[in-house]
Amino acid sequence: MITEDGVVVMNSGDNYLLAQSIHEEIKKLTKQPVKFVVLENSQGHAMLGSNYWQEQGAKIIAHKDAAKIIEADGAQILQTMRNRARDKAF
Repeated sequence: MITEDGVVVMNSGDNYLLAQSIHEEIKKLTKQPVKFVVLENSQGHAMLGSNYWQEQGAKIIAHKDAAKIIEADGAQILQTMRNRARDKAF
C-alpha cells in the first residue's frame, strides 16, 4: 500500500533476492520509502526476506505469536526452505 508517508508491504518474500526484486517494482510506482513490512504469519514464504527490508530501514511488524515462532524456529524454517529448493533443483 502506497501512502503519502511511505509504503507498507505485506510479507517480506521468501528470500533476500525476491524482496529486492519486489522493492525494484515498488520503486517503479513511487519514490516513497518502504516504512513497514507486515508479516502475516511465521511461514518461510512470508518472512525469510525480512533482512533485506530491515537493511532498507523498514520496520518489520508481526503478531506476537508469529514473532515468537520466528525467534524460536527461524533457523529451522530457513533450513526447510533451503531443502525444498535443493530438492526441486534435482
